[in-house]
Amino acid sequence: MLDTHAIARALTAADFTPAQADALTDAVRQAAEHDAAGVETLATKEDLRAEIAVLEGSMKALEGSMKTDLSALERTTKAEIAALEGSMKALEGSMKTEIAVLEGSMKALEGSMKTDLSALERTTKAEIAALGGSMKALERTTKADLHVEITALEARIYRAMLVQAGAIVGALVGIAGIVVGALWLLG
Repeated sequence: MLDTHAIARALTAADFTPAQADALTDAVRQAAEHDAAGVETLATKEDLRAEIAVLEGSMKALEGSMKTDLSALERTTKAEIAALEGSMKALEGSMKTEIAVLEGSMKALEGSMKTDLSALERTTKAEIAALGGSMKALERTTKADLHVEITALEARIYRAMLVQAGAIVGALVGIAGIVVGALWLLG
């Protein structure tokens, strides 16, 4: 037990005023009471061992639960990977089929383009032959009339050539789009 009177007398003897001695004595008494209360709430080694045992049991249970969860996650992940591999193989087969269809379409289009080019060549030759005949007839007309006739024939020929060339370019652009799409799907 703390002797507060002895502390107050010692402080007064050391030239503390009575009010200062009382205030310091009260502070020392409160600190001593606080320390005494703290000692009563301290855990013993046995208390700590019991808490540690409980925590170790909880940790082992958590470890077992985590192992079970990880094992289930591993099985689920393997199943999902197997399903994805199956989907990828099916998609690959579908892509190969589509590519084969596209290749057939490209060959058919190539044949059609060759036919169109042959027709264009024949038409152009016929128009050139007709132009030759027209030119002979035009030689007999005046230069002004000749110029008008040649301009009209050239315009007809160019229009015919542009129409055929436009069809060919359109077909080529379509083929290129199909090929790029197929390559993108494969890539």
